Amino acid sequence: MEIAGQVNNFGFYHNTQSIYCTVEIIEKNIYDEENKFVNQFKALTKGQKINFKSTEDNYKELIGLLQNRILKIRTSVVEIPRDHKQGTKFIIDRLEKCDILLVN
Repeated sequence: MEIAGQVNNFGFYHNTQSIYCTVEIIEKNIYDEENKFVNQFKALTKGQKINFKSTEDNYKELIGLLQNRILKIRTSVVEIPRDHKQGTKFIIDRLEKCDILLVN
């Protein structure tokens, strides 16, 4: 799934080198109907705020991109915690500036 989203907040944890962010969905595109998480993707709606996570080594690059207000985010994996109080997290596959609103 890809979304165009507005970044509400993000945080970086040094001890785990993890990035967490909350993004409000502007648009979504489900490009892989065979993905095992397709039901979670389909349940998302425009305007909904969702949580993303990354534990990849490119955290410095991601932190730079998260300074932009509108981003295009690709995800194909959903982390569903055992404790539902922690909430579902969508794992970031790719993050880039969003073309749809860069003209402004």
